Formats: sequence, C-alpha cells, structure tokens
Amino acid sequence: VNNSVNNGTNNYASNSANSNGLPLKFYNGLGGFSNDGREYIIYLKNNQATPAPWVNVISNRNFGFIVSESGGGYTWAENSRENRLTAWSNDWVTDSQGEVIYVKDNDSGEYWSITPSPSRNKDLYVIKHGFGYSTFENRHEDLWQELLLFMPVNDTVKISLVTLFNESGKGKKLSMYYYINPVLGVHEKDTMQYVRARMDKETGIVTAENPFNAEFPGRLAFVESSLPKDSYTFDYLEFVGAYGSLKNPVCFGS
Repeated sequence: VNNSVNNGTNNYASNSANSNGLPLKFYNGLGGFSNDGREYIIYLKNNQATPAPWVNVISNRNFGFIVSESGGGYTWAENSRENRLTAWSNDWVTDSQGEVIYVKDNDSGEYWSITPSPSRNKDLYVIKHGFGYSTFENRHEDLWQELLLFMPVNDTVKISLVTLFNESGKGKKLSMYYYINPVLGVHEKDTMQYVRARMDKETGIVTAENPFNAEFPGRLAFVESSLPKDSYTFDYLEFVGAYGSLKNPVCFGS
C-alpha cells in the first residue's frame, strides 16, 4: 500500500467528480462505457448498488483476481478454484469481501472502506473497470482517495496502490488497515484450521501457508506494505469480533 497525503487541490479528483455529468456510452443509470471505450465506469451514490456484482477479471498465466464494483472478489494462484488465496462467497446478493482496505481518521475516530463495501461512507464512489486494472475513487469530506488494483504481466503478485489527497489545508492523522481472509485451497471452511500465518521480524513480511494443500504443496503466500506496520493480528475475533462484522469491526471500537 502506497499512502501519500498531500495538502492542496487535486485536479484529477475534480475532473473525475465533474465527469459524473458527462454522457457515457450505453449508460443505464448506474454505469456505462467511457467515450474511448477503454473503461466501464460506475457511479454509486446515496447507497446505490448494482442489481448484481459487476466484476473485472484480471489475470496472467499463473495468477489473477476478481474484483466487483463493491470491492468484492478474491485472489488465486495457478488455479482459480483449487488454489484460492483469499475467500470468495460466489454470492450474488451479499458479494462479501475476502480482502478489505480501511481508512481511519484518528482524530474523529471515523472509519470507512476505500471501496463501497463493506463499510461505506455517504459520498459518491466512482469505479472504473479497465483492461488489466480497476480503480475506486471517492472524496469523503475533504479527503480524496483512490485505490488502483492491478498486477504485472509476468509476476504472481497483486498490487493495491492507494493515493490520498488531503484537501482540508490542515494536517490529518490517518491510519490504514488491510484485512484478508486467507484460504490457500478451495474453501475456507475446509482449510481454516490448517492455515499458518506469521510475520518475519526482520523484513516485516506476513506469510501464510497451508501444509495440507495436497494439490499445491509448498506454496507460500505473502502480504507486504510500503509503509511501516504499527500492529498486526492473525486472530479474526481480535479484529472483527464475535458479534462484529467487516462493516463494523470491533478493532475500531464498534
């Protein structure tokens, strides 16, 4: 995760916001194609939702991920069914997340997901599905944010690039949280008791493995950030809570 917080105005953000009034090809009330046909653009405001997940499938020969307009989806390696790295519900109604990036304002205590789900703020989300990438744009009060999801053509890694612009004219104290539900197999209910995760004290890289994955033995998944990590946990109850949810995790004081 690359986090840049700047003061001043962001012309790109302003242009994106104004583009909501521009015509799109085959616009259906929620989305349509850009004029050059290179992106499918979706506008979600006032808690709007698409009638079913509108997804982008991004992959190379050995790795890939699916992402929907809400932020749902999952990541896989080598085989999209047999070796899912993160969870996927395949549910057209809930479109639940196996990976979530949260932003928290440390002064106000307010938090939200950078994608429309699971913890949505009240402002407009602009989702763009392109060839080999998807972006999520949102201006919440005086903080503009963008999440760019993509992967290299030949490498087995998914990149989540976060850009933040502080337009308030004064400093902000922000924290970011990255949640994943590792599977390393076909389904989490079958693998959750076997997945082992750890953090390397020297590098700070988080790794996970499933030694009982007979189809893909010896595989090691990893998560890393370009920013220093202040804390981490491998305990679902510590982050989400027994009665919490990804919308309101207990770690945020919900």
